[in-house]
Amino acid sequence: MKFFNMFGNSASSWNKRGISLRKQKKYQEALDSFEEALKIDPTSFDALFNKGIVFLLLCRYQEALECYDKALELDPENVDSWFNKGSSLEQLGKFEKALECYDKALELDPENVESWFNKGVVFDKSGKFEKALECNDIALKLDPTYSLALQNRGVILEELKLYEDALKSYDKSLEICSKDGPTWYNKGDLLEKLGRKTEALECYDKAFKLNPELKNLIKSEKQIL
Repeated sequence: MKFFNMFGNSASSWNKRGISLRKQKKYQEALDSFEEALKIDPTSFDALFNKGIVFLLLCRYQEALECYDKALELDPENVDSWFNKGSSLEQLGKFEKALECYDKALELDPENVESWFNKGVVFDKSGKFEKALECNDIALKLDPTYSLALQNRGVILEELKLYEDALKSYDKSLEICSKDGPTWYNKGDLLEKLGRKTEALECYDKAFKLNPELKNLIKSEKQIL
């Protein structure tokens, strides 16, 4: 199949076209463009890397993993490739291998906030809550305004039954990003556990006003609504 490319007909131009299409959420066309780039230059790191991003966005994690394996053969010290490979493995449930990738990313860039955060997420999924909290706190030390890490810190602290500390983390997260529906939901869930049902209702109300799709989740899990 032939495609018209306003950017030109080099591997680089096809890659630029693919990035533009990805930003427009035209994922299949983006993949086609990266394929054209790789036909011209099978060793195009950029095309492999960006093709992997699209596969991640499409939740096609095995195909994303294959892209990053190839990309790392070309550039074994690329931090973002190690991170994305780790993300692919994490989504495939291969937690130990994911941790190895995040560790490699951190070996290359010890202050890579996202790698510390994702490493914490993997430990959390594995039930290793103390290690999860340690990694999450390093991410927050590097970026105190990382609202997602503050939200995740609250989740981990809940699992450790440190409820008041968890509540403080949710509050800090909401100070930074007051329009985050899932954080309002988590705060409401915690307040209900603490027997503060009126406040919980207020949080649930804010949660589904910001994210209407949460309403079904709340209705299915909570009777207080």
